[in-house]
Amino acid sequence: MSKRLKALVLAQYFHLDTGGASTRASNVAEELLGRGCRVKTVVAVPHYPHGHVPRECRSKAVALEKVGKA
Repeated sequence: MSKRLKALVLAQYFHLDTGGASTRASNVAEELLGRGCRVKTVVAVPHYPHGHVPRECRSKAVALEKVGKA
C-alpha cells in the first residue's frame, strides 16, 4: 500500500462563492488531487459577494461533499 500525502485546505471562500479567493482555493485543491494527494477542505458557508446563503446550506451545521477523484 503506497502512502499518499494528506492535505487540508482551510478557506473562507470556495467553489460556490465568486471571486479570486474562491478560485485560488479550488485550484489548489484540484492541483493537489491531480498530484495524487488526499485532500480535505474546511470552508465557510457560501455567501460571497452578496451575503446571501443558499437555501440548501441554511439549515446545515456541517455538510460533507465529495468532489473529484477519491
